[in-house]
Amino acid sequence: MNANSFLALGVIILTSCTRPDSLSKDRVANVPIPKRYDTTVAPRLTVSSDLLSQFGDPILRQYVKRALTNNRDLKSSFARLAEAGYNFKSTKSPLLPNLTTNGNFSRRKFANRFFYSIPPENSFDLTFNTNWEIDIWKRIRSEVSASASELQAARSDYAFARQSIAAQIMQAYMKLTGLEQRLKLNRDNLVSFKKTLTLVNGLFVDGSSELTDLNFARTDVENAKAKYFRLQNERDQAARQLRTLTGDYADKNLRTSGLPQLGKSIPAGLPSSLLIRRPDIDASYQRLRAADTRITVAHRALFPTFNLTAAGGRSALKLNELSNSNFKVWNIVGGFSAPIFENGRLRNELGAATKRAEKAYYDYQQIVLDAFREVENALGSELALSSQEKATESALDAARIAERGTLLDYEAGLVEILTLLEAQRRRFSTEEALIQVKVLRRQNRISLALALAKAV
Repeated sequence: MNANSFLALGVIILTSCTRPDSLSKDRVANVPIPKRYDTTVAPRLTVSSDLLSQFGDPILRQYVKRALTNNRDLKSSFARLAEAGYNFKSTKSPLLPNLTTNGNFSRRKFANRFFYSIPPENSFDLTFNTNWEIDIWKRIRSEVSASASELQAARSDYAFARQSIAAQIMQAYMKLTGLEQRLKLNRDNLVSFKKTLTLVNGLFVDGSSELTDLNFARTDVENAKAKYFRLQNERDQAARQLRTLTGDYADKNLRTSGLPQLGKSIPAGLPSSLLIRRPDIDASYQRLRAADTRITVAHRALFPTFNLTAAGGRSALKLNELSNSNFKVWNIVGGFSAPIFENGRLRNELGAATKRAEKAYYDYQQIVLDAFREVENALGSELALSSQEKATESALDAARIAERGTLLDYEAGLVEILTLLEAQRRRFSTEEALIQVKVLRRQNRISLALALAKAV
């Protein structure tokens, strides 16, 4: 085969190795992004730069800081980040020649054929070897680029893990505080039911009330006791959960300072800014870039590889003569290797790399859509919970007035005991509902801050 035939064969090989189109050129390709969020008409979202500034609670801030130092999941995420850093450095190694050294010792003796002694002979060898793949097709540099994208993805994963852990701590703190307030309310309600029981018992002794009324009052007292024990258990479990998140032993001894006041709202910004701010979106995009770049790596594997190999060394009969031995050897070899027949392995690897990039492309799009949904849900809940809180406060005012009036009517004999007990239960359930909606509103504010990528 002459030179022209080799040239023609090379052209055919290279033209048949066409790389698939890139999938990571555009961050927002085929992702519908509105000009503004659907629920930003109300409420007016105006302030706050980070998660912790939402609530001016020093105890909550201490818990968050402790979790960012001790949380095991966060430590695991940092270890993955460090691993990605080492992988990136390892990937860069083939860009430069590698150098190895070898040392050998041998001892030999020739056969004595003529009945005279031949002393044994020692041999010492020291060689240095170097090998370098010339990155003509940028396969190695593409691998380095992919590894760099994975390192950036790990950084973004760690940033998102920090935000998530802080948000979980704050959510758990709100839950614990709400349970403590409900527990206190239940104690107060139990006292109220006991007072009613005492009142009914006095009327029963005087003959002004029936045994059925007394049993109704006792039922509410015992139910209040049962609920107190249930709430106490829920409170202790919430405290243990918070302890675990801070990286401590799961005991129930924790302090809170009550539900913190809500600060100003969070600026929602434009939907497109989420693509820049949210670490989880950036991590997904960086993985898309890495998968896309690895298509190039798999594609370049179809091309010939070119290597330079060199070796040099010395040989001597004595170890101390290696440094000044006159017997020196060296060689330099340049060569190439090209795949001819490998039963479709390389092209299948290219196809698999293409599909992995395609999967990363759709995963990225789904994460973007999920992020927009989270923001829209949190913004919608901000408005709904605010209105719900105002309505519940009005209902509580009415329930308290009704309870006081019903108690006076019962003492005057104008209503039955069931009416009084129902009035007390309604006031209690409405007050408990107000605590719960306040907790939900603060938890939603945390979710909104997390969805909008507010840093810790």
